[in-house]
Order: sequence, then C-alpha cells, then structure tokens
Amino acid sequence: MAAGQLRLGPRRMVLLRPQVLLELQKSLEDHLGSRAGEYFYTAGHGWAVGETRRLKTALVEEGASLAGLFCSRMGEMGWGQWRLAGLDREAGLLRVEVEDSPLALEYGPADEPVCHLLAGLVAGLAEVLLGAPASCREISCLARQEASCQFEARAQQVDQSDSWSW
Repeated sequence: MAAGQLRLGPRRMVLLRPQVLLELQKSLEDHLGSRAGEYFYTAGHGWAVGETRRLKTALVEEGASLAGLFCSRMGEMGWGQWRLAGLDREAGLLRVEVEDSPLALEYGPADEPVCHLLAGLVAGLAEVLLGAPASCREISCLARQEASCQFEARAQQVDQSDSWSW
C-alpha cells in the first residue's frame, strides 16, 4: 500500500469523522430546510447501488447473502452495526436496522430522523436486491431518542406505459 492510502480490499477509503458530514448537512439545512436531506439521500443511493453491484459480482448467491455482505461491509467501514431486519421480494420490501449510527449519535437530539445518507444507502441496496427503483424512509432514529435507526425500503411499481424505446 502506498503512503497516504487506506484500503479495504481493492477499494481506496478515506477516514472522515461523522462531524464533517454533519457540519455540511446542518449548513445545508440552514439554507435549504428539509430539502437538504435529499442531497445526502441521493449520495447514499448512488454509493450503495455501485457498491452492491460490485459485491454482487463476487457472489454466486443473491438476496439475503448479498444484503448480509453489504451490511457487514458497512459495519467494517464504521457506519454502525447494520442488520438485515427483513427482505420480502414478493412484497418488494427491505428492512434494515442500524445500531450506533455515527450520524445520529453525532447529530444530537432532533425531532425528525437525520440519517438521510443511510436512508439513501438502504434505498440503493433495495434497488439492486429487488430489481426495481426503491424509496426508503427512516422509521426510527437514535437522534429522536429511539433505540436504533430503522429503515424501510419499498420497490416502486413501474408502469409499462411509462416506458419508452428508441
């Protein structure tokens, strides 16, 4: 490994305190209000789709095994203790629980969920696992003094009449 590099497997990583991300998030919240969360959600979604697709190529099995590997990787990178709480392909539903979210813990007390980046990560994971665009909401958050951060992602129904071709 070259000086000045940190790697997790072949992937280059950067150590960053959660405080840095939250200062950015809070600054955007001051300027954009609740819309600030959309930016972090989108960033998390893109990250998760790319990471999950990369992990998927390394696995023979899909589904819970891929979700379990993704959750394990998030923990290895310091994003809390991720646990697959439920995967129902037929219902298009994925549930993930995160204990010790560094974002919620660093954010401090809040009236609304604050882990927008993690919600985007779960949405991206769900998109790959369920094979359809997915949306995610944080249904409980440590920042609201709840036991853990819990996320629920649902696959979106894509109407064939909305599709187009060249």
